[in-house]
Amino acid sequence: MSASNRDQPVIRRARIADRDRLRRMQAHSLRVLGRGDYTDAEIETFLANAATMDDFLLHEGTYSLIEIDGCLAASGGWSRRLPHLGGAHPLGHAHDAPLVSWIRSVFVDPRYARRGLARRLMQLAEREATAAGCREFQLAATITGIPFYRALGYTEGSHADVALPGGLRFRLVTMRKMLEPKFGGVTRAA
Repeated sequence: MSASNRDQPVIRRARIADRDRLRRMQAHSLRVLGRGDYTDAEIETFLANAATMDDFLLHEGTYSLIEIDGCLAASGGWSRRLPHLGGAHPLGHAHDAPLVSWIRSVFVDPRYARRGLARRLMQLAEREATAAGCREFQLAATITGIPFYRALGYTEGSHADVALPGGLRFRLVTMRKMLEPKFGGVTRAA
């Protein structure tokens, strides 16, 4: 690879064969970047009982990753399904809302943080979901991720804490973003 191509982000669809390294990167990301907002016990118990990503995302074909020089740098995607958070659904029940999509499991390896990689994955997920007919995006943000999602136009909703063994709770906040419908090439408020 030439020097000019090194360190260039490559986005591709995640595959089931990527699962283990995705989970390792996501756990490392949460342990490092989430440390200021969560205790070690909350992080480790969440990882052991709820995890960061469910396999169905990989089967749906709506989950992507970014590699830089062969290293897994970031991951994220979307789904019409509610996130699976270890059996409990603090986000509520699935509803018949075909225009709603969930932004799912956006993580960045701490070595690649603040390079715009998560933003690129969010833009890709929003474009794909929009092309599939979705007009509302929802997500369950970690406390750490709230400022990032706010900067992308998401607004805060309710707390959606995950109850964990040992009386621990992993704090999440639901966030949403509505797209404005377009009429005759003109965008109007919903």
